[in-house]
Amino acid sequence: MSNTYPNGKPKDCRYCYWYSSTGCHQKVCYYERPKPEKPKTKCTDCPYGKHFPCTGWCTKDILRSIGREV
Repeated sequence: MSNTYPNGKPKDCRYCYWYSSTGCHQKVCYYERPKPEKPKTKCTDCPYGKHFPCTGWCTKDILRSIGREV
């Protein structure tokens, strides 16, 4: 069972209470949990950290100090 669904979700939608011969009556699955948002940090939008590991200094601060918008 994935972390997205709580215990009690049927293995197949056909066995769900809201499913009928015409399909599911819910727009969003009743059993789907909202996904927790990751907290934004100073490094969230770092231009260097997207494809490479952290360099150990803040690239955003360096780019701002030379006048480039990040």
